[in-house]
Amino acid sequence: EGNEDPFAHFSHFIFRPKRSWENEIKTPRVKIIHNKEQFEDAKKEYKVLGLDDSCWCYQEILDVAPRSNVSVTGWYDTGFSQMYVNRKIKRHPEDTGICDVVEDMTEYPEALICQTKNVLERLNYSGPFELEYLLDRSSGKYKVIDLNPRYWMQHELIEKRMNYYMIRRNLGERDITPEQ
Repeated sequence: EGNEDPFAHFSHFIFRPKRSWENEIKTPRVKIIHNKEQFEDAKKEYKVLGLDDSCWCYQEILDVAPRSNVSVTGWYDTGFSQMYVNRKIKRHPEDTGICDVVEDMTEYPEALICQTKNVLERLNYSGPFELEYLLDRSSGKYKVIDLNPRYWMQHELIEKRMNYYMIRRNLGERDITPEQ
């Protein structure tokens, strides 16, 4: 939470807005904070934009290598789910940027699919999604960092393989056979 002292938990961390847009303003990108001076500067920048400690949070720094950033993307509802796993290859800026290039993963931990289904089921979610994970090298486990409950970059890559299921489903078709 934004009102806690992050240095009580981390020696360095990611400082980020909770939302991409706040008060009709595009919020700043995430910042990697290494010391209290950087932290105070970042808080001042957010406050100038009208953001307060209820608008930001802190995130543990895991592995920042693009290939350690994995997403499970697809469609989920109670009648049907189809999921694909991909990972980032390149992003800009390198440490905190969005993805520029992804690749399909043919080999991945099955736990990623199970964890994704559990998250979506508990949220009673239905529709397109992208659930993003980062590898925690110290434990060897992937940790959830972001859920995009909408069409995302990877959806364009998988729609043809899904026989355009997601678009057709959104248009009201129900008797659709996705390709497997």
